[in-house]
Amino acid sequence: MVADEVRNLAQSTSSSVDNSQQLIEVSALHAAEGGEKADEVAAVINEVSATIKKTAALIAEISEASSQQTDGITQINSATNEMDNGIQRLAANSEELAAAAEAVVNETGELTQAVSDLNEIIEGK
Repeated sequence: MVADEVRNLAQSTSSSVDNSQQLIEVSALHAAEGGEKADEVAAVINEVSATIKKTAALIAEISEASSQQTDGITQINSATNEMDNGIQRLAANSEELAAAAEAVVNETGELTQAVSDLNEIIEGK
């Protein structure tokens, strides 16, 4: 009877050891799979991080280009204002020259008349 109990206990212990070993093997397999999944997740995170860095670099380039365009537009506006001022000065000068030319024409007419009058006086007419 004691031998039967010892045999049963040995079989139970052997079965428990086999079961424990199977559980350990399954756990080790799951741990390895978990490690692989963790490596895959880490690789994806690294790819996402690299993509984010590239995107940030592109955004910085776009920002710099926008800033340069803003500077260019400011310079164009300034040049346009200077041209407008120059055109206004030119228009004012043209008006002054036209008025001066008209005055010269008027004075020339008056001088021509005066010369004609003098010629008549000199010639006795």
